Amino acid sequence: MAGGQANRRRVVCANGVPKIGTQNAQLLLGVRMFRFDDLIRSSMVIRDVKRQYPSTIDVFESLGFRSICDDCSIDMVARRQGLAPSDVVAELNAAAFGSASQTSR
Repeated sequence: MAGGQANRRRVVCANGVPKIGTQNAQLLLGVRMFRFDDLIRSSMVIRDVKRQYPSTIDVFESLGFRSICDDCSIDMVARRQGLAPSDVVAELNAAAFGSASQTSR
C-alpha cells in the first residue's frame, strides 16, 4: 500500500464474530488465565505448594498427607498413600485455581 502502511484486514470467525486476542478475551469474559508454569505438578515439594497456594492445605489434610511429609514431593507421598499422583495433582489444582465443577456446587 501507499505510504508504507500494511494491508490490514479484519479476521472473522465462521459465525461472523470478529476474532479477538487472548488478553482481550480474558477481559471480556472475566476469565483468569495463567501460565502452564503456574500449575501444581507432582514433582513439587509439598511445603512449597502449601506456602504458594494456601487453599490446598485442606486437600492435603483430607488425603492424609501428614505435615512430617512436607519436605517430600507430592508424587512420593501420593504413591506411599496408595493414591494416583495425577489424581492428587488434579485435586490440588482445582483447589488452587478453581474448576467448573466447583462453581456448579
